[in-house]
Amino acid sequence: MKHVLIIGGTGMLAGLSAELADHGVKVSVIGRNEERHESVKRMSQKPENIISLVIDHSYHHTLKEQLMKTMEENGPIDTVIAWVESIVTLEYIVNYVSISAESFRLFHVRGSRRYFEDQKLTVPFNCLVRKVYLGFILSGNSSRWLTNEEISNGVLHAVQHDLVSSVVGTIEPYEKRPQ
Repeated sequence: MKHVLIIGGTGMLAGLSAELADHGVKVSVIGRNEERHESVKRMSQKPENIISLVIDHSYHHTLKEQLMKTMEENGPIDTVIAWVESIVTLEYIVNYVSISAESFRLFHVRGSRRYFEDQKLTVPFNCLVRKVYLGFILSGNSSRWLTNEEISNGVLHAVQHDLVSSVVGTIEPYEKRPQ
């Protein structure tokens, strides 16, 4: 990994953004809030490796401009880590990333209810799709949602081991998930 794009990298994936930057990876982070971008940089020992793209990913024109700029300045993106609900936006992003990449990996981070759905995602030929499902922690008769740290660590594990499909926490029994 030389250049990673993270959508959702200032929220629950903030720890992942900082961790990758600490390992010498250029990390372009898409997020709407400038203060949260600064918080991610403060988490990192190498904040110079974090490229803040302060944009709303639903504004496709601005998104395209920022993607093209970060790829021009930091090289092709070889890994996309996306916590994004809109399939249309995700397809838009991977299509632009594919322009400058020989091949790249997409780690599509999805909630537990998506595990049971077959959502079609159309990607370019040079995109290798990986899925990371976020579950919950079961403890005796109770359960809780994953912490941001657990999510970041689980996604990092999937990326480092190039897992085609993985679950952070557990998905089943689904009826035991927190309400």
